[in-house]
Amino acid sequence: MSISMTIKELAKLADVSIATVSKIMNNKDENISPVTREKVLRIAQQHNYSPYAKAISKAFPKTQLVGVVVPDISDRLYASVVQYLDGYAMEQGYSLVVTSTFGDVNREALSIDSLLGKRVEYILFLYGRIEAASQDKLREHNTPFYCVPFGPDEQDEDKPVLDFQSAAEEAVSFLSGLGFEKMAAVLREKDGPLCRILHRSMERNKIVFDESLIFEFGEQEPSEVLEILAKTGVKAVVVQDTEIARLIYSCAYARHMNIPGDLSVISFDFGGEGHTFLPELCTLVLPHKELAKILWDTVFHMVSTRREQGIEPVGLMFKEGKSTARSTDRHKVKICVIGGVNLDVTFLVDEILGSTETMTIHERSILPGGKAGNQAIGVARLDGAASIISILSNDMDGKNLYNNLAANNVDVSGIGFDNAASTGIAYIFVTKSAEYLIGYYQGTSDSISRKHVEECMDILLSSEYCLLQNSIPDETLLFITRLCRKHGIRIILKPSGYKMLPPEVLEELYMLVPNKTELNQIMPGEGSVGEKAAALIAGGARYVVVTLGEEGCYFTDGKAGKEYPAIDVEPIDTTGASDAFISALAVLLAEGESIDTAIEYATIAAGISTTRLGAQSSLPDRYTLEMYRKKLIGRIS
Repeated sequence: MSISMTIKELAKLADVSIATVSKIMNNKDENISPVTREKVLRIAQQHNYSPYAKAISKAFPKTQLVGVVVPDISDRLYASVVQYLDGYAMEQGYSLVVTSTFGDVNREALSIDSLLGKRVEYILFLYGRIEAASQDKLREHNTPFYCVPFGPDEQDEDKPVLDFQSAAEEAVSFLSGLGFEKMAAVLREKDGPLCRILHRSMERNKIVFDESLIFEFGEQEPSEVLEILAKTGVKAVVVQDTEIARLIYSCAYARHMNIPGDLSVISFDFGGEGHTFLPELCTLVLPHKELAKILWDTVFHMVSTRREQGIEPVGLMFKEGKSTARSTDRHKVKICVIGGVNLDVTFLVDEILGSTETMTIHERSILPGGKAGNQAIGVARLDGAASIISILSNDMDGKNLYNNLAANNVDVSGIGFDNAASTGIAYIFVTKSAEYLIGYYQGTSDSISRKHVEECMDILLSSEYCLLQNSIPDETLLFITRLCRKHGIRIILKPSGYKMLPPEVLEELYMLVPNKTELNQIMPGEGSVGEKAAALIAGGARYVVVTLGEEGCYFTDGKAGKEYPAIDVEPIDTTGASDAFISALAVLLAEGESIDTAIEYATIAAGISTTRLGAQSSLPDRYTLEMYRKKLIGRIS
């Protein structure tokens, strides 16, 4: 309504008599209920009723100012809430005056003097208790105030406004559901209220509470904490805030620990920062806007009615990110992938034509790709501990590819950057019948040198499997294969169709996985798939698996061969099938399964991937793979 609203219109809107409105506006409302008084004043203010300013000045003979005192306004815990609080205050015609005490008694006294000097109508303290002298001064000046136990270290106060207990219960219950029976915590105060809350939550969820696994931030470096967790086999940690979480992430990467593969992390989040972590942090988020609304409604009620009102505790929101994973009894062997990471530029066409002909492109997509990148992400999706050694271009494309790998739970500490080379690109033409043609620009794949691998030696030597492609320089390839053979690291190599495989590499391989085209390039001339695969075994490879598309695959150890049928699906895009196959094969072998079982899983993973567009987007997760296998186990022998 406009400013010309009449008293009759106001009375109708508030559902009271004109006489009631008149009494309230003229401050003669002794016999009118506080609820009715607050309702009328609120509607009058919202609709700019013309006598409103005069009435308010009589009802609240001060300044439309509300004081807010916080421990530290630069702390995200308070800053965001105060920001929303200010917005709600402005909607009601009020302004906030905000001061910080920094936990200092003298600063509290100075803050109160300053606010009284500004004739604030009300003071809200966003902490549990104020000094007795401060209370006396406020009562002497007849200035109402309210203390709100707010932070995580004030949970022992009466009626805390934030329900950290329920939040801790949810976090601990979530980790318990993932199979963890023991967990650690990194807190600002080792013996504080939040520690006691976590203790109760762990006991209720039958998780061992071990005081030696409760760390006080500042007393021990995050690197020391991670070392203790590694020695004790503890793989889950709850931290008090995102600053601590960031340091845990940083130290984990420096130690080549995979989050969440080697360590699951949950953090309280007072600034809404969980999405900025790679992988995204699992958080207990402060509902800033909701909390500010509740606080302001409480303040306005007290100012309007002159009566105190309690605040119901507000729960924190549990936001599941990607920083937690199932605890498992499976032996999680580390798998290192070495090779190129590039962009896949995919074109959807009607058919693949010959030379000097023009194709119409119906759709185009640009997505992260490259066999090493695909296989590393494929391993991580299947709950494997994946690391990658590669070189990326030091440009926006390179940084995006790096972030994509990290976001998919791949250990990226083995990635280097080249200022001179540009990002590799695969140009992929795909038909509706899933046929494809690929043109490849190497880019930074040529920059993967022996020197870079030597710099990442600790990553490679801590792995039990190495996934390789011969798209990298021959010198680097031969160095890696000999190094792996020397240290007992099993190599699974996917040959590239456009590049010959050096003969001396063959004898170092645990398993070679070509498709039919690649097999014929490595072993040209007459002969069946079985005969050529057996010849590769004779040349030094221990095992050979030939992928045959819709016909499945063929395995041989040189003594006997076995065919595995493909699963029955309608293919859309087959470009990621070989990477899905190798990822699943490696993970199952790393878990100690037989080659027969591993190939069964790999065949299913490859089939699933063909039903989705894109290479990385088509890679299945562990749950999907297990469900498919459960349905198909009767068919595959």
